[in-house]
Amino acid sequence: MHTSIEVILPRPLGTTNTTTLEDYMNRLQILRKARQVEGYLNCKLFVQEVLSLPKINNAPKVPLRQLQVGYVLQFLNGLHYAIYLGENDVIEVEGWGEKPRLNKLSTLIEEYELPTVLKTYTTGG
Repeated sequence: MHTSIEVILPRPLGTTNTTTLEDYMNRLQILRKARQVEGYLNCKLFVQEVLSLPKINNAPKVPLRQLQVGYVLQFLNGLHYAIYLGENDVIEVEGWGEKPRLNKLSTLIEEYELPTVLKTYTTGG
């Protein structure tokens, strides 16, 4: 039995009382850092550099329902990575040397599959 994507995705930050100043500031810091590192990385290296993670694979896995701003999304068993920005937005690098781009989490799920969510502790820094 298939479950609709809307049922399993976290609610957009703007539609609940969960929008916080901290989420907003983390989003801005991620976007600023992404502009600084663009142009020479693949998706995994981009995520590691933006979030200052030495190794993505060491991050603990959490259920998709616990997704928060700054958490890493791992698609296709690690063939693609993105950073969750809140409100169904992600930032990613599609290929080597490409500029970071904003995309919708729902679009990536349609394109790839449900991601593995990796909890990070370095948002905002």
